Amino acid sequence: MSNIILFDFQGDLPAPFDTLDSPRLTEPQHLSVYNGYGEKQVSTLSPALISAIHVYLDLINAAANGGVGESAQCTFAEYRSTAEEIRLARYNANSGVLSYGIYKHGVLYPCSDTEFDPLVLWLALFPSLLDDQEFHRQFDMYKKLYANNEKLDSLLSPMSILCDNAYRRITQMKCPNHLPVNLFPSLGRFSNVMTNSNIIKVRAGYLQVFGAGKAESAKSKEWTLSELQTNYAMNPSRTLTPKEQSLIPTIPAYFDIPDQAVFICRHIAGTTNSQTPIRNIMLRGKSGTGKTGSARLIAAILGRPYLLFTCSSDTEAMDLIGQPVPAGMLAVKQTSKQLPSYDRMVYDPAGAYLALTGRENEQATTQQCIAVYMRHIRQDTMNQQSAGFVYSSSDLIAALKNGYVIEVQEAASIQKPGVLISLNSLLEQNGSIRLLTGEHIVRHPEAVVIMTTNVDYEGLEAINQSVLDRMDLIVDLPDPPQKKLIQRLKAATGFQDEAVLAKMVEVAEKIEEYCRVHAIHDGVCGFRSLLSWAASAKLTGNVYHSALHTIVSKATNERDEQDKIIDEILIQYFSEIPSIAV
Repeated sequence: MSNIILFDFQGDLPAPFDTLDSPRLTEPQHLSVYNGYGEKQVSTLSPALISAIHVYLDLINAAANGGVGESAQCTFAEYRSTAEEIRLARYNANSGVLSYGIYKHGVLYPCSDTEFDPLVLWLALFPSLLDDQEFHRQFDMYKKLYANNEKLDSLLSPMSILCDNAYRRITQMKCPNHLPVNLFPSLGRFSNVMTNSNIIKVRAGYLQVFGAGKAESAKSKEWTLSELQTNYAMNPSRTLTPKEQSLIPTIPAYFDIPDQAVFICRHIAGTTNSQTPIRNIMLRGKSGTGKTGSARLIAAILGRPYLLFTCSSDTEAMDLIGQPVPAGMLAVKQTSKQLPSYDRMVYDPAGAYLALTGRENEQATTQQCIAVYMRHIRQDTMNQQSAGFVYSSSDLIAALKNGYVIEVQEAASIQKPGVLISLNSLLEQNGSIRLLTGEHIVRHPEAVVIMTTNVDYEGLEAINQSVLDRMDLIVDLPDPPQKKLIQRLKAATGFQDEAVLAKMVEVAEKIEEYCRVHAIHDGVCGFRSLLSWAASAKLTGNVYHSALHTIVSKATNERDEQDKIIDEILIQYFSEIPSIAV
């Protein structure tokens, strides 16, 4: 029933799509990344969703009478259908309940399935739809093209992907980022939220019935790190050892705090005393979207030590938990953790020498520090009296045992199926595991697991559904807006020409889209490629030539495709003539 009401494939397509011969599209550039779920190789334009997207764009521009907002648990929408009637909808992503009704003359009425169009339902679903990276990216693209009055040929690809994305995520339970939808005519369900105290943020437009006001007055708060640490610190009364204190990430005061990190911390702190505390998080996004930075920020806000476990294609279950190692190797490992790092010996040899010897020597060199470092390692190995092997648990086990924040990085890179499943027992809130030593490890109630994974690299594996089921929150980090990307590039590379950087970002976006449309999977084109390009361009003074050896060469190994990228994209923005001063 929900599919019929929501998608309404039988209706006429709104302009400019009403000139199409068929709403069904089969070309690769028209298909969502989720197209493999359900009927394959076809995307069907939905008249209802297209209309809702256009209305949402109008709401953003204050050109429509309605609004979309959200609370901690639900999203809300209202849309004035007539001078007297306002259509209402509320969506709970956790339960899937999509409630709807009519507000008329100060009274809430139920609304039958045949009495209304699905527009307000789609509006209530929009915040959840936009939580998906693909939907968010294609929506931003369509918004830009639509605002510029682009022709049908340009608008068709992003709109078809939006329709295909929404259809797969709503109708297919096995689809990643699945949105359950259960329609429910409502009366009393709205009565407890018709005050502005329940609305945290207005996404678009104006909420009259729910009383939250305009979107402009409900912009997300500009948080400071100290404010967040005060509001969301986990168990401030707990005393940490000096070593544990040193593991809490240090975040610069100027660090850009993403809304997603605040959202996650609010859930972790707000559910601490509940029967279902939120402790397992998954962050998904392209390279450069700030997954690890967000994980470190969350640990800093919570006031908890941060540890990192990086997965690889050959990661085994024993790597995640721990394994026997030679006793001497363990001694070296323990000693090396206590000694200054190689970077410190290079950049601060005097300080490193003091840490190694306890004596000051302002003339100390890196070579002297390394020599003392190796003497420490050899001495501790010789002093190790135990023979054979000892058991060394992983940082993951240490974090779960002691109540730290652990980032499990690149979990999707693990090639062997079932490796992550070995963690299922520990991903439960009261989970436990018995180590090879016989020690029984029980998960600390404050332990937070943050899995971070890319979505744009070839060779990534689908994460097992049993692991996904144990994630309390799955947050897709959107691509940063162009302005933020430019600021990051400036800060990281020292390249200060914002006009040139803006063109470079556009080139990167077009190369990424070219590779997707032409099914090119043997390279990458992400934020790190942009960083390399900007750094090289600053050094050489020639943006074009630097692009050849950074972003173009990394996009694909095929020389013919590289030439096409140069001819169709790069040359349109930059010529071979040096564009900046060396």
